[in-house]
Amino acid sequence: MTNRPARFFFRRPCPALHAIEISKDERFIVGISNIKYQNPYQLVVFSSTGDLLKKRHVASSEARLTSDQFEHLARAYPIQFAKLKEHHRVYVSGDDYFIDFDAVESSEKAWDYLIAYMVENHLSENFNESVTNSIIWYYANKPEMILNYSGTELVSISLLDPEKQRFVIQMNE
Repeated sequence: MTNRPARFFFRRPCPALHAIEISKDERFIVGISNIKYQNPYQLVVFSSTGDLLKKRHVASSEARLTSDQFEHLARAYPIQFAKLKEHHRVYVSGDDYFIDFDAVESSEKAWDYLIAYMVENHLSENFNESVTNSIIWYYANKPEMILNYSGTELVSISLLDPEKQRFVIQMNE
């Protein structure tokens, strides 16, 4: 941080992070991680004052639902649906709903419903997971994070996936 004396910006709990990017204007701090086990979010975005602006869990697969299927999920499995919403595991892209359903226990009926619609992650087909503890979703050697703006508003973050293909995460997904 070139414009500030050496001191803490803020102190906030956050998940384990492997890479941190500070915006050129020093208004945003983006952290990413490939740790999955007991690490609820693999992406966090903070303002330079410490406000948490975005948190996102990343999985290699998710369920892709139409609007009708999404409404059925909400009606048929209200407890699991509430858990998915609470853990920020529902993403909208175009007319589709993408559900990262790791938060649903495999013994629950909602799991059976969602697994029938499982697809590769809509951000990139190149995400992978280990059976132990990691999600390989960005190019670890050099993720090349780019913060994208509309005027002064941060609207998305793009980075390289494990195969060095660029993908974008919207701030308002």
